[in-house]
Amino acid sequence: MITQSRMTEEEFLCLPDDGRKWELVNGEAKEVPTSYEHDIIGITVAALLRPYAKGIGLSRGHRLASAW
Repeated sequence: MITQSRMTEEEFLCLPDDGRKWELVNGEAKEVPTSYEHDIIGITVAALLRPYAKGIGLSRGHRLASAW
């Protein structure tokens, strides 16, 4: 039986941006299928989080995950 090592969050965040959307699931990078509706939801969530992110000193280019 071959066991694969799990990818860490740090390794995942260092992956190059290839224009596709990815999630880290159980230590494995999985491509996320997207749609127009998915993009609208993402924009809405980002807009709702923006005041919070500005309040804790995050600026453009920072990932919210790094704040926790």
